[in-house]
Amino acid sequence: MKINQLAIIPFFLFASISLQAQEEDLDSLFDEPQEDIVVEEPEVDHRAQFEESKKVSITGAYKARGLVGAGWTSWDFVHDIKEGFNASAGLESSLSVSFDARPASELRIFGTVSTAFDPYASLQEAGETATAEALWTAPGIDALYADYILKDTLFTRLGKFSVGWGQGRFYTPGNLMSGSSNSDFNLRLTLPSLAGVTFILLTNDSTYYGDFTYGGKADFVFGSTMISPALTYKDSDGFKALLSFKQVIFKTDFLIDTSLTIKDSELASLYAVAGFFREWGSIKLYGEYQYSCISTTNDHVASIAFGVNNPLGAPLSLGVQWEQNFMDWSGSVTPVMTMDIFPLLKMTIGLPIIYGSDDSYAVLKNSDPEGRRIALGLALELSGSF
Repeated sequence: MKINQLAIIPFFLFASISLQAQEEDLDSLFDEPQEDIVVEEPEVDHRAQFEESKKVSITGAYKARGLVGAGWTSWDFVHDIKEGFNASAGLESSLSVSFDARPASELRIFGTVSTAFDPYASLQEAGETATAEALWTAPGIDALYADYILKDTLFTRLGKFSVGWGQGRFYTPGNLMSGSSNSDFNLRLTLPSLAGVTFILLTNDSTYYGDFTYGGKADFVFGSTMISPALTYKDSDGFKALLSFKQVIFKTDFLIDTSLTIKDSELASLYAVAGFFREWGSIKLYGEYQYSCISTTNDHVASIAFGVNNPLGAPLSLGVQWEQNFMDWSGSVTPVMTMDIFPLLKMTIGLPIIYGSDDSYAVLKNSDPEGRRIALGLALELSGSF
């Protein structure tokens, strides 16, 4: 069996649908109660307790996942079961620790540090001829920023942080801030009382102003529609603009993102994303359609996801995502089942199916590093937070 730490089937990522089964710990209901102890209660200044809050809090999360996958890299297996068969296994783990300090009501300092277990890091550094060593990566800073509020009018944030714009979940060309996570120092100024106007600067790890990304965005409600126009500029990328709408009609969320890029006084790209989300108790339905025009190339693609938690009272969750490209008629279908088998231990089973020609949209987008067209994957994940 071929070992590959990247054998993570796409079914583990349903960004728009929560497929986790609910779990309840009933053991504590049957614990023997402790005997009553009568003590003399000291005098407590309840007002002081209310006004004083915890100045620093520390939280963390740990996750370990083992997974196996097997399938075929082509549909020729219909004629020969051995043709294109591939099996792989992987192991990954991560740990993150965050602190949240509030030395004053106007100031907040937040940071997150994380590390991950990578059994193949030594091979990546020394080449495939080296002996593999199980390694934890060096701790890295995921976020480190300070929030400062000036007279309840101007909200500022400076440091390393990520920002997300736009309403799309499957298709996110409207997220003009997608590069913020790769910039180690950013600045954001927000005026909530002035139509939620926000100004942002991404240094992009540079000290030259020409490499910075400059952006502005507003959020305001007109009638019952949330409208969010935004604009960014960077010398190497040109101007990027976004106009986003979101509204609830008959208990259904509707969204529209339109974005474009103008470079060297010409239209470099144009995107339009429309989507909806509806929830009926434990049932969720989400769909998006994207039209894109890059230079003279047009593309039409749509994706829809359906999920249900605890169907008929069963201790599991089911979901399926279907994506279709209307230009080359390629696509993918991914059914998923998740189940909490023990406390803090979850099992996920998925069957991703990719169809289309070898150079089609869905095949080129296939996130399986083994390039399997159809595969069965199983993962066990242990996770907990503190």
